[in-house]
Amino acid sequence: MGQVIYLEDQKVTLSTEQATEQGRSDIFLKGNLYFDTLSLFNTSKYSQQQQKLADSLTRAMWNPSTHQTWFMHHTWSKNLSVETNTLALGTYQNFSSQWQLGAYARYDVEDKNIEDMEAKIRYQSCCWALQFGAKRSFVAQGLYNNSFTINFELSGLSSNQNSIKQRLANDFNF
Repeated sequence: MGQVIYLEDQKVTLSTEQATEQGRSDIFLKGNLYFDTLSLFNTSKYSQQQQKLADSLTRAMWNPSTHQTWFMHHTWSKNLSVETNTLALGTYQNFSSQWQLGAYARYDVEDKNIEDMEAKIRYQSCCWALQFGAKRSFVAQGLYNNSFTINFELSGLSSNQNSIKQRLANDFNF
C-alpha cells in the first residue's frame, strides 16, 4: 500500500503530473500471490477525490508444465468519463525441443471488439530457425491491419531464441 504526501510548497512533481492542492495522492495497493504453478498479481488505485476505485491491473500466469505457459491480463480504468476495460489471453506451447507455438488475443470488453491477436509457430534446429507469424490489429471504425511474417535465423548470427515466449511475457508485463 502506498500514498504520496505532498509538502505545502510543491516544487517537484511525479513525471508529467500537475501540482495538487489536496496534500495527498491517490492510494495505491499492490498484491501478489504465488502458488506452485500459478502466479497472481494485482495493482489498484483508489481515488481519494472520487472516493472509489479508479484503476485496476490484474495479471495471472499459469505453468501447468515446463513446456506450457498461459497468460491472462485484465486492465480496468475509469478516468473522468472514459472507461477502459480490456482482457488479454495468451499461451506458449513447446511441443518438442524443435517446435514452439505462441498466441494471444486482446479484447475490449466495453466496445465488444478484438483489439489485436497474433499467432506464431517456430521450428528451431541446431543451426537455423524458421518462424511464421500472423497478426491482426484494430485500427479504427471496423478497420484492421493484417500482417504476416517469416523469419529465418542462422544460429550464432541472431539473438532471437525463444522469442515467442519472451514476447508474450513482455506483452503480458511479466
